[in-house]
This record gives sequence, structure tokens and C-alpha cells, in this order.
Amino acid sequence: MEELNKKLAKWANWVYDEGAEYIGGGGNNTSLMYGLWYPPGDHKTGFTSPPHFTESLDACFKWLVPKLEHWSLWWGISRASGLAHGSNNAEVWIRHAYGYAYDDNTTALAFCLALEKLVDAKKS
Repeated sequence: MEELNKKLAKWANWVYDEGAEYIGGGGNNTSLMYGLWYPPGDHKTGFTSPPHFTESLDACFKWLVPKLEHWSLWWGISRASGLAHGSNNAEVWIRHAYGYAYDDNTTALAFCLALEKLVDAKKS
């Protein structure tokens, strides 16, 4: 899911600076590392990875949903459980793109899968 998180971060205007330096590791294993992610409009606060959108609806709502609303796109999330749908399933729709997550996956993952379809369709 790391690649999907990176893809969505770029879509949400996060910037990856591969030349940015920071000290990584800890204890006797500290070393100079490279590559930081910066949120939109902030090139001072770098992160070693983009937000974990596929694991956190909070991250999705903070960084992704505002861009959807800017595009005036409709979206929704529904959860279903029971024999007909399996257990603990999530379905997300964004306009005509759908994402599904079953059993061990999260609603955040379903949201990201639907958004990925939309992003890919807009590129075409």
C-alpha cells in the first residue's frame, strides 16, 4: 500500500524532495538519510513518509477529501455486514469510481482504491 499512499500524496500536492537530508536511525545506528515528504504549502516540516491514507480515514479527510470537494465531486462511504456481503465490508464511491474492502481491510483502503480509480481516469 506504500505505493498507493505515495500516489495519493502526490495527487494531494505533497512534494517529495529526494535530496532533503535528515538524521535517521537511533542509538549507535544513526546515519544521514535522504528523502522527505512535505505537505502542501509547507516546505519546512518534512516527513519520512507520506500520510498512511490506506490505514487512516483521518488522514484521508485531512488531505484528500478537501481536494474532492474542491472538484465538486460526490462521494460516500457505506459499511455492510452479514452473510450476503461477508463480514465487515466497506464500499466507497466517488462519482462513478468504486472501491471495496473486505474483512481484514479498512474503510480507508476502500476509499483510497476508489480515489485511485478516479485519479487514473482523470489522467486518461
